[in-house]
Amino acid sequence: MSSIILGCPTIQYELKQAMTDAHCDIPVYFIPQQLHNSPPALQKYLQRAIDSLWNVDRIYICVSACGGGTAGLTSPTAELVLPRTRDCVDILLSGDSLESLDRPMDGCFFTRGWADFNRNSEQSIQKLTEKKGYEYAKSYVQQLYDGFNKFYYVDTGLNHLPDIHDMMDPLVEALDGTITTIPGHYGILKKIANGTIDEDFMVVAPNQTVELSAFMQWF
Repeated sequence: MSSIILGCPTIQYELKQAMTDAHCDIPVYFIPQQLHNSPPALQKYLQRAIDSLWNVDRIYICVSACGGGTAGLTSPTAELVLPRTRDCVDILLSGDSLESLDRPMDGCFFTRGWADFNRNSEQSIQKLTEKKGYEYAKSYVQQLYDGFNKFYYVDTGLNHLPDIHDMMDPLVEALDGTITTIPGHYGILKKIANGTIDEDFMVVAPNQTVELSAFMQWF
């Protein structure tokens, strides 16, 4: 069976590691990261990508529900395989089964991938400081995060914590926030790399559509 992975760049490090460990050589294409900001734009991009892949049997959509950005996707020729996770944080925190997923629901999460995204954003405290000074940057991010002050750094075992601290500690300090380190085993990605498709995934046959109700629900 010929396969391809359409993945979110926020999980790129963990996906690459899982594939290396499993000696998996499925081609991977990462979507533009800014699509996170617009579920309709994400859905449109993914559908166009799917429509262009006429010569594969299985397409892994490693993006999750992502605000509804994968709902309605369909392929005329390939089966679509999606994790039932709500977002990429769920993917990175996943273990052997989504039934045992333990996720705090009261803060912001950062892995190396998410820290990269934040650091490259025009709204990062570093770039705002360079352009308009620290006091402006601090005031801006305080309004942007609107009271959020709990931050979780996800340790996926890839020795990324020093980089996450370097990139994200200035933001946390400006918000007078707290940092808690939590483990992320990225079990979903390991299953994809090993070809294990179980109850943690939905498999959508050709000419069928991805239903939002098939993903894990928030409450």
